[in-house]
Amino acid sequence: MSELAAALRGHIAELLPTARVEAGRLWRGGTDWYRLTARLDSIQRHAARALGTGVLTAHVHVRLLALDCQWLLEHYAPDPAGADPTR
Repeated sequence: MSELAAALRGHIAELLPTARVEAGRLWRGGTDWYRLTARLDSIQRHAARALGTGVLTAHVHVRLLALDCQWLLEHYAPDPAGADPTR
């Protein structure tokens, strides 16, 4: 579980800067900016947390990291053709 969590954290760390740039393009203080910034802050805090000691705790944590990574990939992954992020 710890190897999988480390891999997911690595992917999140690669995608977060792109998402932060996109958030910076929005009107600061608007609802879209606030929602996006809050989501990115939540993802960053979640990725920084340790796995925990129990098996269920570790499983849930890895699952949430995977969901965060999936959301970032869907919205901010670079286009394979080299274009801007998909958002």
